[in-house]
Amino acid sequence: MIGIFGDELRVHLDKYLNRILELVRCAKAEPGGRGVLEMARRYAEDAAYFRSRGMLVEAFEAMTIAWAYVDALASLGLARVPEEFQDILAAGKVKRRS
Repeated sequence: MIGIFGDELRVHLDKYLNRILELVRCAKAEPGGRGVLEMARRYAEDAAYFRSRGMLVEAFEAMTIAWAYVDALASLGLARVPEEFQDILAAGKVKRRS
């Protein structure tokens, strides 16, 4: 058991993990971002595996990395993400330089 933070981690994982798994499945990468999107998919799958084994810290870390990779790709214009996921991405909120 990981102590007092276990319940909080479970809440965040239960709230976001399925959305992140769906996000990495739905995102479409440009050629320059395909390798990174594949890494994001693998991290998301790892997160689900860790969660199923009760490894909450590892699951949260892997989920966060998957999310960050997709968010970075979207911010750089290297991935398209469905509108339904814009609420969890910073990419739509960041102004790019012209």
